[in-house]
Amino acid sequence: MRFSKEMKKTAKPRGRPRAYNREIVIERALQAFWRNGFSSTSLDDLVDATGINRPSLYAGFGDKEQIYLIALERFRDMMRARLQQALTSRGEEDTAADAVNRYLCEVVEIYLGNSNEALGCAVFCTALSETTNCEAIREMLAKTLQALDGILEAYLAKAHEKGLLHSEFDCVTLARLVAAIHHSLAIRARAGQSKRELLKVVGAAVGLVR
Repeated sequence: MRFSKEMKKTAKPRGRPRAYNREIVIERALQAFWRNGFSSTSLDDLVDATGINRPSLYAGFGDKEQIYLIALERFRDMMRARLQQALTSRGEEDTAADAVNRYLCEVVEIYLGNSNEALGCAVFCTALSETTNCEAIREMLAKTLQALDGILEAYLAKAHEKGLLHSEFDCVTLARLVAAIHHSLAIRARAGQSKRELLKVVGAAVGLVR
């Protein structure tokens, strides 16, 4: 059925078009929280970082806590994808130690940032101090741990099945040990340790995987 020219002229738009790119706003909010933490990042800081006003922030993302959780979810998804890729086999001669080395080296790259800025982990380095006051943030932290532990456990289980892993530890325990190194790298990066220092930790940790 065709509309008449008159109907087309009087038709009203269903809503005001969004004046910002949602993905860019989330990324800029993430960078603000990553550097300053949740409590030290004000709404004014988010307005400055994202370039959109408070009403638009509230309408599009909710309050500061909701914006923080959305930003952390973005970071978690990015990190999970990159670390999953790092564990992907590079061929028949690829060992479990090689894969874990790539995993932890990728962690270092993520935590130092493109300019070697001492950022650490957007989740582990900013959420811990908020967990006693906010159940939603505590749940986000737990889900992040679960997601990353799951990647390691799944890889190590497959490596064991293929005969690539002969560790004295079971796959779950070994995954927890590698994860502990992962978390230590987050803290060390945040504290300003150099890439060289972090990679020394990685090299020692890879010795656990055999």
